[in-house]
Amino acid sequence: MKDRSKLLKKTIIIIFILILIFGGWFIYKTLQFHIVREQPSLGNISAISPSLDIEFNRNLSSKVNITSTPKIIKNISVRNKTIIINFNIPMLTNHVYTIDIVNVSTTKGSHLYGQKLQFIPKHVTGSSFTNAYRQKLLKKQTQYEQAISDYPLLKLLPFTGPNFEYSIDYNMENSSQGEIPVIQITTLSQQGRQDALNWIIGQGYNPSQMKIQYIDAQP
Repeated sequence: MKDRSKLLKKTIIIIFILILIFGGWFIYKTLQFHIVREQPSLGNISAISPSLDIEFNRNLSSKVNITSTPKIIKNISVRNKTIIINFNIPMLTNHVYTIDIVNVSTTKGSHLYGQKLQFIPKHVTGSSFTNAYRQKLLKKQTQYEQAISDYPLLKLLPFTGPNFEYSIDYNMENSSQGEIPVIQITTLSQQGRQDALNWIIGQGYNPSQMKIQYIDAQP
Protein backbone atom coordinates (compact mmCIF):
# COMPACT_ATOMS: atom_id res chain seq x y z
CA MET A 1 0.00 0.00 0.00
CA LYS A 2 2.83 2.36 0.94
CA ASP A 3 4.62 1.56 -2.33
CA ARG A 4 1.49 2.46 -4.29
CA SER A 5 1.21 5.73 -2.40
CA LYS A 6 4.85 6.59 -3.11
CA LEU A 7 4.41 5.71 -6.80
CA LEU A 8 1.30 7.89 -7.01
CA LYS A 9 3.13 10.83 -5.40
CA LYS A 10 6.06 10.43 -7.80
CA THR A 11 3.66 10.31 -10.77
CA ILE A 12 1.88 13.46 -9.58
CA ILE A 13 5.21 15.26 -9.10
CA ILE A 14 6.42 14.25 -12.58
CA ILE A 15 3.15 15.42 -14.16
CA PHE A 16 3.38 18.71 -12.25
CA ILE A 17 6.98 19.25 -13.40
CA LEU A 18 6.00 18.53 -17.01
CA ILE A 19 3.13 21.01 -16.78
CA LEU A 20 5.53 23.65 -15.44
CA ILE A 21 8.03 22.97 -18.24
CA PHE A 22 5.48 23.08 -21.04
CA GLY A 23 3.68 26.03 -19.46
CA GLY A 24 6.94 27.94 -19.16
CA TRP A 25 7.86 27.12 -22.75
CA PHE A 26 4.46 28.29 -23.98
CA ILE A 27 4.73 31.58 -22.06
CA TYR A 28 8.28 32.09 -23.38
CA LYS A 29 7.17 31.54 -27.00
CA THR A 30 4.19 33.86 -26.54
CA LEU A 31 6.38 36.67 -25.23
CA GLN A 32 8.94 36.29 -28.04
CA PHE A 33 8.63 38.44 -31.18
CA HIS A 34 7.08 36.11 -33.74
CA ILE A 35 4.70 35.68 -36.68
CA VAL A 36 1.11 35.15 -35.63
CA ARG A 37 -0.41 34.19 -38.99
CA GLU A 38 -0.41 34.71 -42.75
CA GLN A 39 -3.47 35.79 -44.72
CA PRO A 40 -4.19 34.01 -46.95
CA SER A 41 -2.53 30.97 -45.43
CA LEU A 42 0.52 29.78 -47.35
CA GLY A 43 -1.39 26.75 -48.58
CA ASN A 44 -4.16 28.91 -50.04
CA ILE A 45 -2.20 31.34 -52.21
CA SER A 46 -3.36 31.30 -55.80
CA ALA A 47 -1.53 32.34 -58.98
CA ILE A 48 -3.38 35.67 -58.93
CA SER A 49 -3.40 36.41 -55.20
CA PRO A 50 -2.62 40.14 -55.09
CA SER A 51 -0.90 40.15 -51.72
CA LEU A 52 0.20 38.35 -48.60
CA ASP A 53 -0.44 39.84 -45.14
CA ILE A 54 1.99 38.70 -42.43
CA GLU A 55 0.76 39.51 -38.94
CA PHE A 56 3.16 39.69 -35.99
CA ASN A 57 2.51 39.92 -32.26
CA ARG A 58 4.06 43.38 -31.85
CA ASN A 59 3.92 46.77 -33.55
CA LEU A 60 6.48 46.95 -36.34
CA SER A 61 9.08 49.44 -37.44
CA SER A 62 8.65 50.68 -41.00
CA LYS A 63 12.17 49.47 -41.85
CA VAL A 64 11.95 45.91 -43.14
CA ASN A 65 14.24 43.81 -45.29
CA ILE A 66 12.30 41.16 -47.19
CA THR A 67 13.22 39.50 -50.46
CA SER A 68 11.75 36.73 -52.59
CA THR A 69 12.89 33.93 -54.88
CA PRO A 70 11.89 34.19 -57.69
CA LYS A 71 11.41 37.97 -57.59
CA ILE A 72 7.66 38.45 -57.24
CA ILE A 73 7.46 41.33 -54.76
CA LYS A 74 6.00 44.52 -56.23
CA ASN A 75 6.11 46.55 -53.03
CA ILE A 76 5.94 46.21 -49.25
CA SER A 77 4.10 48.29 -46.67
CA VAL A 78 3.78 48.14 -42.89
CA ARG A 79 0.58 48.76 -40.93
CA ASN A 80 0.79 48.43 -37.14
CA LYS A 81 1.53 44.71 -36.57
CA THR A 82 1.13 43.65 -40.19
CA ILE A 83 3.44 43.57 -43.22
CA ILE A 84 1.58 43.70 -46.54
CA ILE A 85 3.51 42.21 -49.46
CA ASN A 86 1.99 43.01 -52.87
CA PHE A 87 2.85 40.54 -55.60
CA ASN A 88 3.58 40.88 -59.29
CA ILE A 89 0.98 38.54 -60.74
CA PRO A 90 0.27 36.12 -62.20
CA MET A 91 2.56 33.63 -60.52
CA LEU A 92 3.31 30.17 -61.84
CA THR A 93 1.21 27.35 -60.44
CA ASN A 94 3.04 24.32 -59.05
CA HIS A 95 6.19 26.42 -58.64
CA VAL A 96 7.93 26.98 -55.29
CA TYR A 97 8.19 30.61 -54.14
CA THR A 98 10.20 31.69 -51.09
CA ILE A 99 9.66 34.84 -49.04
CA ASP A 100 12.86 35.54 -47.09
CA ILE A 101 12.36 37.74 -44.02
CA VAL A 102 15.94 38.95 -43.74
CA ASN A 103 15.27 41.42 -40.93
CA VAL A 104 12.09 42.75 -39.34
CA SER A 105 12.08 44.84 -36.17
CA THR A 106 9.54 46.14 -33.70
CA THR A 107 9.07 49.76 -32.68
CA LYS A 108 10.89 48.87 -29.44
CA GLY A 109 13.93 47.38 -31.13
CA SER A 110 13.33 43.62 -31.08
CA HIS A 111 14.44 41.84 -34.25
CA LEU A 112 13.43 38.77 -36.21
CA TYR A 113 16.03 37.37 -38.60
CA GLY A 114 16.19 34.68 -41.24
CA GLN A 115 12.58 33.51 -41.39
CA LYS A 116 11.60 31.80 -44.65
CA LEU A 117 8.05 31.32 -45.89
CA GLN A 118 7.46 28.99 -48.82
CA PHE A 119 4.35 28.44 -50.88
CA ILE A 120 3.21 26.93 -54.16
CA PRO A 121 0.51 28.98 -55.94
CA LYS A 122 -2.52 26.98 -56.93
CA HIS A 123 -6.18 27.24 -57.71
CA VAL A 124 -8.22 27.58 -54.54
CA THR A 125 -11.90 27.98 -53.85
CA GLY A 126 -13.33 31.27 -52.69
CA SER A 127 -14.41 29.66 -49.41
CA SER A 128 -10.74 29.44 -48.42
CA PHE A 129 -10.64 33.22 -47.84
CA THR A 130 -12.27 35.72 -45.55
CA ASN A 131 -15.03 37.71 -47.26
CA ALA A 132 -12.94 40.91 -47.39
CA TYR A 133 -9.96 39.12 -48.93
CA ARG A 134 -12.19 37.21 -51.33
CA GLN A 135 -13.62 40.50 -52.64
CA LYS A 136 -10.10 41.90 -53.00
CA LEU A 137 -8.98 38.80 -54.89
CA LEU A 138 -12.00 38.83 -57.21
CA LYS A 139 -11.45 42.52 -57.97
CA LYS A 140 -7.78 41.90 -58.75
CA GLN A 141 -8.65 38.90 -60.90
CA THR A 142 -11.16 40.96 -62.90
CA GLN A 143 -8.62 43.77 -63.35
CA TYR A 144 -5.93 41.33 -64.45
CA GLU A 145 -8.20 39.54 -66.93
CA GLN A 146 -9.28 42.87 -68.40
CA ALA A 147 -5.67 44.07 -68.64
CA ILE A 148 -4.60 40.84 -70.38
CA SER A 149 -7.50 41.22 -72.81
CA ASP A 150 -6.54 44.82 -73.60
CA TYR A 151 -2.75 44.31 -73.48
CA PRO A 152 -1.79 40.69 -74.40
CA LEU A 153 1.90 41.54 -74.00
CA LEU A 154 1.41 41.33 -70.23
CA LYS A 155 1.07 37.55 -70.49
CA LEU A 156 4.76 37.41 -71.48
CA LEU A 157 5.97 39.44 -68.51
CA PRO A 158 8.13 39.54 -66.53
CA PHE A 159 10.89 38.86 -69.07
CA THR A 160 14.68 39.00 -68.67
CA GLY A 161 16.90 39.60 -71.68
CA PRO A 162 19.98 37.58 -72.66
CA ASN A 163 22.81 37.77 -70.13
CA PHE A 164 20.52 39.80 -67.84
CA GLU A 165 21.09 42.88 -70.01
CA TYR A 166 17.57 44.12 -69.25
CA SER A 167 14.33 43.09 -67.63
CA ILE A 168 10.79 43.99 -68.63
CA ASP A 169 7.89 44.02 -66.21
CA TYR A 170 4.77 46.09 -65.66
CA ASN A 171 2.80 47.87 -63.00
CA MET A 172 -0.80 49.08 -62.99
CA GLU A 173 -1.40 52.82 -62.78
CA ASN A 174 -4.60 54.80 -62.27
CA SER A 175 -5.62 57.07 -65.14
CA SER A 176 -8.73 58.87 -66.36
CA GLN A 177 -9.56 55.67 -68.29
CA GLY A 178 -9.15 53.50 -65.21
CA GLU A 179 -6.13 51.34 -64.46
CA ILE A 180 -3.61 51.01 -67.29
CA PRO A 181 -0.35 49.03 -67.42
CA VAL A 182 2.99 50.84 -67.33
CA ILE A 183 5.74 48.82 -68.99
CA GLN A 184 8.86 48.96 -66.83
CA ILE A 185 12.24 48.45 -68.50
CA THR A 186 15.17 48.04 -66.11
CA THR A 187 18.67 48.16 -67.54
CA LEU A 188 22.14 49.63 -67.07
CA SER A 189 22.60 51.07 -70.55
CA GLN A 190 21.01 52.87 -73.45
CA GLN A 191 21.69 49.81 -75.58
CA GLY A 192 19.76 47.74 -73.06
CA ARG A 193 16.77 50.05 -73.46
CA GLN A 194 16.88 49.69 -77.22
CA ASP A 195 17.25 45.92 -77.05
CA ALA A 196 14.26 45.73 -74.71
CA LEU A 197 12.17 47.81 -77.13
CA ASN A 198 13.31 45.58 -79.99
CA TRP A 199 12.14 42.54 -78.02
CA ILE A 200 8.71 44.10 -77.56
CA ILE A 201 8.54 44.87 -81.28
CA GLY A 202 9.62 41.31 -82.03
CA GLN A 203 6.59 40.01 -80.10
CA GLY A 204 4.33 41.99 -82.44
CA TYR A 205 3.64 45.05 -80.28
CA ASN A 206 4.30 48.76 -80.82
CA PRO A 207 6.14 50.43 -77.90
CA SER A 208 5.00 53.87 -79.07
CA GLN A 209 1.45 52.88 -78.12
CA MET A 210 2.47 52.00 -74.57
CA LYS A 211 3.38 53.99 -71.50
CA ILE A 212 6.96 52.98 -70.73
CA GLN A 213 8.98 53.69 -67.60
CA TYR A 214 12.77 53.29 -67.68
CA ILE A 215 14.47 52.24 -64.46
CA ASP A 216 18.22 52.37 -63.97
CA ALA A 217 19.48 49.00 -62.79
CA GLN A 218 21.79 48.86 -59.81
CA PRO A 219 25.31 47.95 -60.96
